[in-house]
Amino acid sequence: MSTFLGPCMGVQQKSASAGVIGVSGCGDIANAVAWINANFSSVSPLSLAWANNPSGWQYNWSGSFDTPSDTTPDPDGISTYSGLIPGGSEYTTASYYAVGDGGGSAVRVAFLLPDPTAQIVGVWCSDAECAILWQQSCVMTGVAGPSCGVSQTRYVFDIPIPDSSLCNTEYPYSPGYLIYPNSTYGGLFEDNLWSAFVTACEASPATCAASTSPGPCLSGDPFFGDPPP
Repeated sequence: MSTFLGPCMGVQQKSASAGVIGVSGCGDIANAVAWINANFSSVSPLSLAWANNPSGWQYNWSGSFDTPSDTTPDPDGISTYSGLIPGGSEYTTASYYAVGDGGGSAVRVAFLLPDPTAQIVGVWCSDAECAILWQQSCVMTGVAGPSCGVSQTRYVFDIPIPDSSLCNTEYPYSPGYLIYPNSTYGGLFEDNLWSAFVTACEASPATCAASTSPGPCLSGDPFFGDPPP
């Protein structure tokens, strides 16, 4: 399936990621998550507007926190990028909250897409055996953003970092919220096409509790309402 992307603005991504050293439990990356949430729209290059860039463009900030108690990233551990992702690559499609092996990390992603809706799937383990992995799904409506002319509005999908309550250091999978569009947009979401997820979920009911005909996402956090603090 292909989607007309228009002459002036393609599919784009903004991403912020943080790593934390010396982590022993799920709460130990709380400061890093709080920093990402507080600065997601203001730190460079994420503060840049969705500009007239080709499909595959990415604005990325990444940093590191030397201890769980640090409230700001180490200036020497920050890197930024604004440009096309490498040819043949796909976007990182999940916001997630990860803890394990003495370290932790968090990622928040947002997308500019030409379609007004996309599906979000919540992934986390309900028990130590992770009997069910794909927990919930919903339809997210994007916020109208830049316009490229008549009938060419672009839509912003900002995927929050999952709440720490979904994290458990004994579970084999970190909680994540994944975006599943209705188009691959030229291969940028080749492994996260919604129709392919529906097929996989229906074929594996023992591990997939997500609906293949989901209702609308809640405001803020798509599954629990209100954005994480």
